[in-house]
Amino acid sequence: MREFLCPGNIDRDAFFIVKKLQNAGFSAFIVGGSVRDLLINRTPKDFDIATNATPREIRRIFRNSRVIGRRFKLVHVFFNNNKIIETSTFRSNPQQIDSDDLLITSDNNFGTAQEDALRRDFTVNGLFYDPVSDKIIDYVDGLKDIDLRSIRTIGNPDIRFQEDPVRIIRAIRFAGKLDFRIEDETWYNMVHHREKILESSPRRVLDEIWKTILSGYATDIFPLFIQSGMMKVVLPEIDEWMATEPGYSIMKETFGLIDTAINHPLLQPGISALLIFQGTYQELFEERYFKGNIVTSVFRNNLNTMLEKYGFSRKIRDEIHQILQIFAQIGHPGLERKILPRTRGRQLFPQAEFFWNLVWKSRGFSIQILDNKLDVKNSGKVSSRRRHAKKNDRR
Repeated sequence: MREFLCPGNIDRDAFFIVKKLQNAGFSAFIVGGSVRDLLINRTPKDFDIATNATPREIRRIFRNSRVIGRRFKLVHVFFNNNKIIETSTFRSNPQQIDSDDLLITSDNNFGTAQEDALRRDFTVNGLFYDPVSDKIIDYVDGLKDIDLRSIRTIGNPDIRFQEDPVRIIRAIRFAGKLDFRIEDETWYNMVHHREKILESSPRRVLDEIWKTILSGYATDIFPLFIQSGMMKVVLPEIDEWMATEPGYSIMKETFGLIDTAINHPLLQPGISALLIFQGTYQELFEERYFKGNIVTSVFRNNLNTMLEKYGFSRKIRDEIHQILQIFAQIGHPGLERKILPRTRGRQLFPQAEFFWNLVWKSRGFSIQILDNKLDVKNSGKVSSRRRHAKKNDRR
């Protein structure tokens, strides 16, 4: 477990920040998910740093930086190729004035390294690493839970999920992504407090939802969303669709296709939204010949308000509308027809073609567009796809 976490596997710019802060007389560590990932032999997506230097002091040391955030002030340190490394000051938990309302609305109380570790969400995310001295700092028994492959809150889960209900989504995502099991008391309180997520910042909730959908592990994560009841709370349209057949089979296949295409440049949140909300415009898949303004009618009556609810800007909603129009112009895969040059020439045709292929594959068609013609084979059923043979039942 320990051999992959070493100075040589730390991003060199992150190492540079830690060393420069320490040389300036401050404490500084690599923290959070990057330490966890290295301990389980995974390559971190990014490296975060925590220090006892204040945002103003960090800004003074690194001129190529900027202070951001309101609820949680931190510093972005900039490097070549638009690279950013987040550097934050150690925090302590804010004192609660009203004991009946534990929801954290501000998180800028500076503290010590130990206080910062204790205020983090889960033990596996509470580990610190000093790459200069090659030492792990564990205030939260995170190493034990790494060994157990367990997701457990730091502190009382009853309190921690009321402080920040968004942690419920994060627990589900980590369990599915890491193939960890959610510890029993943590799971119980996740389910018990799931409705409180409606009190959280809508933007934060939406950010976590799309981060989950585009994690590359949606197939493994969403069974936990259903089991915990969170799907019904945060994505009721999908929950309702998955309660039907063929809705469940189609959505299971859709999550698998999103996972497979996760690094494709055209897989943006707008395309993902069209894929996962396809149950709300089911009538488009039942039409072999599109008449008049059916796409515009479906978009206005079914999709537009819902997309706005889930945080999509007017610009992106307009693009989604255009993609659906091109989707209709390409036509039903059961029809042998050419794609007209004016359709192919539309600006969003690549996005529409990408969506057209994925959405019909989720419905059992094996499709390829060649020489402006559709080459279609209908399998007659929706195949299931699993990343792991073992069922994800909290593991």
